[in-house]
Amino acid sequence: MHPTDIGIDAKRWVNEMPHEHFIRFLDYFNRDCLLVTSAQAIGEILAEKDHIFTRSAQFRFIFGRYVGRGIAVVEGRAHKAQRRALSLAFSARHVRELYPVFWTKGSKAVRQLEAKALVQDGPLIIDCHEWAVRCALDAMGTAGMGVEFGTIDDDKHMLVQAYERLKEFSWQDAVVILIGTYMPEGIATSLPLHRNRVVESALADIRTVCRDAIRAKQNAVVSAEKSTHVNICSAIVDSGMFNEDEAVEQLMSMLFASHHAPGRTMTAVVYTLCRFPEKQRRLREEVRCCLPSVSNLADNASSADIDGMPYLNAFCKEVLRMYSTGVSSRQAACDTTIQGTPIPKGTTIKLSVASANGDPMLWGSDVSEFKPERWLPSGENETIAGADEDDAGDKMALGGAVSKFANLTFMHGPRNCIAAQFAHAEFACLLATWVGKFEFTLADKELLDESKLPARALETKLDVCVRVVNGW
Repeated sequence: MHPTDIGIDAKRWVNEMPHEHFIRFLDYFNRDCLLVTSAQAIGEILAEKDHIFTRSAQFRFIFGRYVGRGIAVVEGRAHKAQRRALSLAFSARHVRELYPVFWTKGSKAVRQLEAKALVQDGPLIIDCHEWAVRCALDAMGTAGMGVEFGTIDDDKHMLVQAYERLKEFSWQDAVVILIGTYMPEGIATSLPLHRNRVVESALADIRTVCRDAIRAKQNAVVSAEKSTHVNICSAIVDSGMFNEDEAVEQLMSMLFASHHAPGRTMTAVVYTLCRFPEKQRRLREEVRCCLPSVSNLADNASSADIDGMPYLNAFCKEVLRMYSTGVSSRQAACDTTIQGTPIPKGTTIKLSVASANGDPMLWGSDVSEFKPERWLPSGENETIAGADEDDAGDKMALGGAVSKFANLTFMHGPRNCIAAQFAHAEFACLLATWVGKFEFTLADKELLDESKLPARALETKLDVCVRVVNGW
């Protein structure tokens, strides 16, 4: 089992075996674990007993080691205080102001790819994951840190190269994670392994970028040059809660999340466009009908433009439902119950995004179909029998699921994703710019069969052919 994700196995389990609230499985060293499967149990854990089910030692080590010791790894009052301090940077009002930034970054990448395609002898083949990561890093730099990274222009940028080194997961990472989960972190990270040296080198480069941004913001405050513009970096500094090292860790965690998830999601959406060319054409038609051309440098799409496009937003929601991954690993801090079942102190539970989002008991028999229509007012998908009364009243918003807790893309409760609106806005803008200008097809046609897609291809590399579609 992959040390950071049981999602692939968990999704298969919920589709192959009967289950009510849990599926028991054995983790490392034959430790008992519970995969939580029902919407009622998920809701009880996330909304009612979040303070009881705290992040596991393994989760804290993995995030602290590879992502940054930010808001994701703290608990209790510290988490509430940090979330309150950062919330202004992710408010709905502020996110609406960022749509033009996301649109500009997507448009810039499109114009560069268009120029390459027009002089290319034959089809232009690109790694869409690499381009998505470069777009996302550039967007985070401008919108979140007030820094122009220039990663769209420079594929050899220090940040791009650092994150490339981090994602090269090997068996040595698995060893470090296992040791770090059960022993002091310093022992695991000081092992004389080549991978430890690679990771430390990459993290040092990322910390340098984050430290420079934090110091620039601190100096602006000291010199009375404080900007009225709010971003993630300014929220961290202005809160006064963190010393410099802690501020760097917070920004590191945000920087990781702001490129890793969009990189995977944009790769997934391009893969989906390749698999369903008729849906790709429909989406392109809506984009061209509703939005300004990316060639028009003087005109940007607004939040009202993007949010008012039903098929674009339905497409985004369905990609997020089908291709989001990740597992939240938690432990019971005391003896408790879930749906009446006794849960002893120390029990490890897993909340798998892929299994919840792909469970036919929560979404219906068409759960494995890519179906944006389930999110539209005219969607054919009917709310499943037994749905919560309150949730059943808005089946379109739920995509036909039994409950809002059936969708774990951004989690729920006090620890839901603080950047959910930021992420959705960025995703929609980048997708609109890309599909509005290009037609995408897979370079390797065998991958149209999803079962032949290499493991973790959507978060590492996917080659696609890009063709400019004239008229926009």
